[in-house]
Amino acid sequence: MTGPQLSELTEETFDAETSSGVVLIDFYADWCQPCHVQKPILQELAVEQAARVAVKMVDVKTQPGLAARFAVSTVPLLLLLKEGKVVRRLSGVRRKRQLVEELNELSAQG
Repeated sequence: MTGPQLSELTEETFDAETSSGVVLIDFYADWCQPCHVQKPILQELAVEQAARVAVKMVDVKTQPGLAARFAVSTVPLLLLLKEGKVVRRLSGVRRKRQLVEELNELSAQG
């Protein structure tokens, strides 16, 4: 399946691109097989939920500072941010339905 390119965050762009709204960030590594399973799920979510959430990626190998900042010890790790603050940490591969439920809960909280 081909989909939108999920944009990569760097230490330089991270704060500016995550400071407002809801952002789902995938911390991943190229060598991580579960990360390859997660990516197409995130691409679908990025298209279907574009009005509600921005989906971004962080490569832990090329962005070790961000990995350290968020204490990433395993990948994939999904962080859900709202207005720049981490509101959920989700370890391991998540199905699209689970991610939509997380977004629904976040929306319900206001």
